[in-house]
Amino acid sequence: MALPGWKKVNSVEMINVLKLLGIANQNPSTEIKLGLIYNWYAATDASFIYADGWKIPTTTEFNTLRSNGSNYATGFKETGTTYWTAPNTWATNAFEFNGRGAGWRDSDGDFLNISERLIMLTTASSGDNTTAYFMQYDASAFNFASYPKKSGASIRLLKVSTSLSDGETGTYIGNDGKTYRTICIGSQEWLADNLAETKYRDGTPIPEVTGAAAWAALTTGGLCAYNNDWANAFITQSGNVRPKLMFIGAGIDNNLILSKSAIL
Repeated sequence: MALPGWKKVNSVEMINVLKLLGIANQNPSTEIKLGLIYNWYAATDASFIYADGWKIPTTTEFNTLRSNGSNYATGFKETGTTYWTAPNTWATNAFEFNGRGAGWRDSDGDFLNISERLIMLTTASSGDNTTAYFMQYDASAFNFASYPKKSGASIRLLKVSTSLSDGETGTYIGNDGKTYRTICIGSQEWLADNLAETKYRDGTPIPEVTGAAAWAALTTGGLCAYNNDWANAFITQSGNVRPKLMFIGAGIDNNLILSKSAIL
């Protein structure tokens, strides 16, 4: 029997109270920094690293993107030296693509070129290699090259069909529930952040592979954060000021008892 001034609260009600107070937050905000690094096998896995209505771009679609800047990267690179090494040549970010020097992981499992290069995967396949597009800190070109499928790079998703007009912005909700910025460039809607998902569309986790030898041996999908440091990928915050509880007592049958005067 509850004491005068007390109420018995079941576990569901308690969770709702905590959410209201900001103690439990089901939808924390996520600041994407450099995103995660994926191999080609993760990008093209049949379980889909992207939500319905989106895709991994082809080389043709990347060529369309860079043609907006006459094949120069200047309008696609974020300005300043927070995410790029100086001199970050001619960066203007005019297209609001927010290109950041996320670095990459080679086919031997070594991490390379953080703040110096952004490499983005495509669906292209030629034997053990794929074609990826890149921009770097000390050059103005938006270029492409052949990379081993075992190497790791960033992903920028492309919407299959968009209702946005050139220059308009939107959002994308990933398989993990993270929210990303999007930007329409010409007639294409692109992610304006590097992908940082840990699940395929069906909820299957994408394996995190940290060791160099294990990474080099992969022939299936894998991910990692640059230098295996997740602080390079993103920061998740509730953004709430958490109130204090004076007392919470545990009751029987997994019920909780909360003092009505306990909220300060």
